[in-house]
Amino acid sequence: MQYTLLPEQERLHLYKEYRVRALIVLLLALSFVGIIGIATSFPIFVRAYMEQRVVFNNTDSSTFVADQSFLNIKKELTNDASRLSMASSYTNNQNFSVEMSRIIALRGSIKIVSMTMSRGNSISIILRGVAPTRDLLLAFKKRLYDNLSGATVDLPISELTKSVDLSFSIQINNIQP
Repeated sequence: MQYTLLPEQERLHLYKEYRVRALIVLLLALSFVGIIGIATSFPIFVRAYMEQRVVFNNTDSSTFVADQSFLNIKKELTNDASRLSMASSYTNNQNFSVEMSRIIALRGSIKIVSMTMSRGNSISIILRGVAPTRDLLLAFKKRLYDNLSGATVDLPISELTKSVDLSFSIQINNIQP
């Protein structure tokens, strides 16, 4: 048997109040630990930040010593950029792919081996390929002449000596875009 001087209801109220106060003390202790942790970490943070600033201020891009592979890559990228700028200057005014697709659409059963394009006031193209027959090659020449406005299509007569499997070279001049 347990003797208590407090009635049951007051005793339960005291236990509840005791638990609340213990929880408040525990949270207060945790907050002190957090504040102390932050306070001790702050000088370390400030020192690391200052060292970083010193390193960044002392590092100048003009005095930065790069290894040889970095310099080689930089040199290659510069060369490639200059080549691309030269190539883009040739293709700014006229779209060569449009002209090529127009010619390829006209070829029929003729096999085109190579295309060489040059640009001046107008586009000039040299086509090399193989035609199955002489008639197909002449029909291809006529299609080119009819479909390329204002162009002159030159097919040398020497190309027409054989009747089958003709290797040919056609020059198309004065193609207007």
